[in-house]
Amino acid sequence: MDLKKKILVVLLICVVLAPVIILIWAFPVTIDSSDGAAIVRVFKASGTRFNKLELNGWVVINRAFLTEDSGRKYFDAKVRKLFRPEAVPTIKLVSENGFFSAEAEGAVGQGLTARVALHVKPVNHGGNGKAYLVLSLRTENPQCSFKNLEKISREFFKENQFHKSLVISGYFSGEMSPPGANEVLRKMLAAAHAQNVEALANGQLVSITAFSPDVRQQLTGNKKSGNINMALRYNSVENRTFVYIGSPIITSEY
Repeated sequence: MDLKKKILVVLLICVVLAPVIILIWAFPVTIDSSDGAAIVRVFKASGTRFNKLELNGWVVINRAFLTEDSGRKYFDAKVRKLFRPEAVPTIKLVSENGFFSAEAEGAVGQGLTARVALHVKPVNHGGNGKAYLVLSLRTENPQCSFKNLEKISREFFKENQFHKSLVISGYFSGEMSPPGANEVLRKMLAAAHAQNVEALANGQLVSITAFSPDVRQQLTGNKKSGNINMALRYNSVENRTFVYIGSPIITSEY
C-alpha cells in the first residue's frame, strides 16, 4: 500500500474510531513532547486563528477477554479512572457478529472532552480475546497544551506503550485563493524544516505529507517516510478556510 492510500484509509477509519486502525497503522512510539512543540511552531507559522487541539491515542491490549462481561468490566474501570466521579458518562454497548464494542464520551476538566472506546472479539465468540483501546482528547482552549493531553493519555494507557497522533487546527476567515494557500503551506514547510513527500489536491482540499527532522515518529509506505501532515480546506457553511497540522498524520475529521 503506498503512502497516499494508507493516509486516506487511516483518516476514514479514525472518524469512527474503529479497531482495525491498529492493523493498518501499527508502529510503537514513545511519548515525546518535542513532537508537540514542533507542531505548535508550524501552526504559529501558518498565521491562523486557533480552533482546536487534539490527541488521538490507541493501543492493543495483550490480555485475553474471555467473555463480553470481562470486557465490560475492564472498560468500566478505565472510564471511571478517566472521568471525575460526578461526571462519569453513560457507556454505550454494542454487540454484533461476535464483536463487542463499548464507547463513552464526556468532559474530563480543563476544557477537555474525551472519547474512549474498546473493541474486542472475546474468546467465546471465536476471537483471540485481544482488545483495541482508543482515547481521543480534544479542546478548544488555547491555553491547553499537548503536554497536558499527553499526561492524561499516559495515565490512561498506564500499563501499555501506546500509539498517538497529534493534531492542531486553526482557520482564516473567508475562502483562501490558491496562491494564498500555497504560501501558507510554504511557510509551514519552512517552519518544520520539512521536505515534501506527497501532495493531494481535491476540490477545496489541499493536503501535503512531509518529512521533518524535528519530529521523532514517522509513517512509512512505498519506501517513503512522512511524519507531518498539513492540510487546508474551505468550509462554505462557516465561510472559513481551516488549516490542519497533524503528526505523523491528521487523524481527525476534516
